[in-house]
Amino acid sequence: MARGPGAAVGLVLLGLGLALAIIVPAAVVLSRHHAPCGPQAFAHAAVAADSKVCSDIGRAILQQQGSPVDAAIAALVCTGAVNPQSMGLGGGVILTVYNASTGQVEVINARETVPARHAPGLLDQCEQAQPLGTGAQWAGVPGELRGYAEAHRRHGRLPWAQLFQPTIALLRGGHRVPPVLSQFLHHRLLRPFLNASSLRPPALSPTKLGLRLWHRDPAALLQRDGAPGASGPVPWPALAATLETVAREGAEAFYSGQLGRTLLEDIAQEGSQLTMQDLASFQPEVVAALAMPLGDYTLYSPPPPAGGAILSLILNVLKGESPGLPLRVLSCWEPEPHAQPWPGAAVGWDSRGLGQPWPGASVGWDSRGLGQPWAGTAVAWGIVAWGAVAWGIRGLGQPCPGEAVGWAAVAWDSRAWRSRGLGQPCLEKPWAGTAVGWDSRGLGIRGLGQPWPGAAVAWGSRGRSQCSPLIRRRGRGKWSRRCVLALAGVAQCLCPTPLPTPPSPLPTGFNFSAESVASPEGNVTLYHQLVETFKFAGGLRWRLWDPRSHPEVQNASLDLLGEALAQHIRQQIDARGDHPRSHYSLAGAWGHRMGTAHVSVLGADGSAVAATSTINTPFGAMVYSPRTGILLNNELLDLCWRRRPGAQGTPPPVPGERPPSSMVPSILVNAAQGSKLVIGGAGGELIISAVVQVIVNKLWLGLDLGAAIAAPILHVNNKGQVEFEPHFPQEVRQGLERRGQQPARRQFFLNVVQAVFQDGACVEAAADPRKHGEAAGY
Repeated sequence: MARGPGAAVGLVLLGLGLALAIIVPAAVVLSRHHAPCGPQAFAHAAVAADSKVCSDIGRAILQQQGSPVDAAIAALVCTGAVNPQSMGLGGGVILTVYNASTGQVEVINARETVPARHAPGLLDQCEQAQPLGTGAQWAGVPGELRGYAEAHRRHGRLPWAQLFQPTIALLRGGHRVPPVLSQFLHHRLLRPFLNASSLRPPALSPTKLGLRLWHRDPAALLQRDGAPGASGPVPWPALAATLETVAREGAEAFYSGQLGRTLLEDIAQEGSQLTMQDLASFQPEVVAALAMPLGDYTLYSPPPPAGGAILSLILNVLKGESPGLPLRVLSCWEPEPHAQPWPGAAVGWDSRGLGQPWPGASVGWDSRGLGQPWAGTAVAWGIVAWGAVAWGIRGLGQPCPGEAVGWAAVAWDSRAWRSRGLGQPCLEKPWAGTAVGWDSRGLGIRGLGQPWPGAAVAWGSRGRSQCSPLIRRRGRGKWSRRCVLALAGVAQCLCPTPLPTPPSPLPTGFNFSAESVASPEGNVTLYHQLVETFKFAGGLRWRLWDPRSHPEVQNASLDLLGEALAQHIRQQIDARGDHPRSHYSLAGAWGHRMGTAHVSVLGADGSAVAATSTINTPFGAMVYSPRTGILLNNELLDLCWRRRPGAQGTPPPVPGERPPSSMVPSILVNAAQGSKLVIGGAGGELIISAVVQVIVNKLWLGLDLGAAIAAPILHVNNKGQVEFEPHFPQEVRQGLERRGQQPARRQFFLNVVQAVFQDGACVEAAADPRKHGEAAGY
């Protein structure tokens, strides 16, 4: 990348000496040990935004007894003014919210949606639109303000207007053009597009582009060299007036009031087809966060179309577990669960689902349903029923690491699977009927059986199973505690005959340790396995479609978070990195390479918010409303990379659909120790790669948070090539090339992570130096 005035923003602070010495591990063995509090440590609460002024505003809101959501909104409003190339009111936001008093985690998805009308053949223009996708035809319906309003309604504490006042004051006189924004305005990749956009007033030369944002007479704000001034105050009256209207009238001023009409009139001159009906019909979506156990922690992240399922998959593959009982203790009978019946069963679970009888069976799983419990057996749901083979291919029944009985001590205890809706076990409590569990609809679309209308026991048609007589006789919950939860009791309670000699354990993670990264070759091995995991995960990114608009992919999260898939990927990773792209199912584009902003907040009560906001690529569609000060997003560009492998073309947009996203605002919680990591990032397709490596740095290696974020990263592109951030360790890079990994240069490398970490009384907060970020707390 070139240096100087046109240099990539990603090089701004990458000369940091500390970055040279940091080695990022590529495993996630989430240890109980953490380093002492680092230099950015606070006693109560903290905010990490991508600028000091916005972190300070968030902290002030917390000190005024505001909630973490209040602080996040205030910091985001500020960021939209300070770094308008990354986010703003013309974009969308995803917030992951942790409530410390209830332990519940929810996601508020206010990402932009496809409008009712869009340009014909829009997605046929995907290749020509790269890399930036400028023009009003790529704009989605903005969701930012309704996202703030919903989050404030559910979790806010201070008056709505109070959250906007600090930024309004900033824009009315104290605002300065940040160095990062100045560099974006003059970046050689962006300048040709900015020159042709509505951000450049017609009377100005190309050196004065972008200044229309702040002043009716932009020339008055220039330095002698023609660059935007970064020393004096720069007012932005149009945006200030918009924020005053929103503070006074609420978000509806935008979605159903004059503010929205003014915006639409301005952008219609640029070819926008957005209507007031589009604005009025936009609604944020509130859903449960995905939950992935990772050692002592649970990772909570946003479900599709956001990138949390891919983040969870990567960390699940990388995580290490202590070797326990082997995964594939298949049964008390020989040789395979598909060949041998449960005693008394009439129809079993073959590789396709229900339908193949087991010879000699007379009762049990017949065409009418259960009919009767499994007569004459003490096995009930034993090792055969939930064996690795029987359910593994769909990820619904791989035994938990270290468990011989599959859905047993770990899988069905009071904590497990709750957020995924798979219910509580019959062995402990009735299962609550859920969309993905054994409810009245069954799992017919997956071939795992329709509702069992005649079922009298076990799986009731209401999805609230009654325990079988066998288990009731064993004393309801006592049976599972005495037998399932005690490994020594498994054979006695579940198996009429002794267990066979188990096979060798399959890997349940890469089990890295500090010793494994102490040598140069250990570092190479570690990064090699990280790179290979990124490749396999990249081959699955196409599955991040909006499940509301595409019901055929509504089970994507269940599949991607399943242990079966993680195990399959581990088994495919060997010592070489030169496999063909088909080995990883790599195909198609993955989205843009830059953009977005993130804010992480931890409150004094332990509640937390991770919020990622975007207008997509830098300056979005480069369509500006001069009367409102709002920049329009180009979110529909992300629809270009939701293409099935081998498919011809991209499916047309669906009105109301949310495009797929790499955004992963996440919260990791260790309830036993009171530890939390609130994290997220910016940088387009770099987001997931960067967040993974910071999580690894902090929670496994134990680096202080600032060092974990500043460390140089690597990234795998859609061709399976490895892109290295400047100052990445040369010896590791050379070692990867010896193993067949193909390096590639990246024109624009800007990954940005903001995070807050709590460990007992210590609260660390760090914002990424790559974007001149600085955290604040008290």
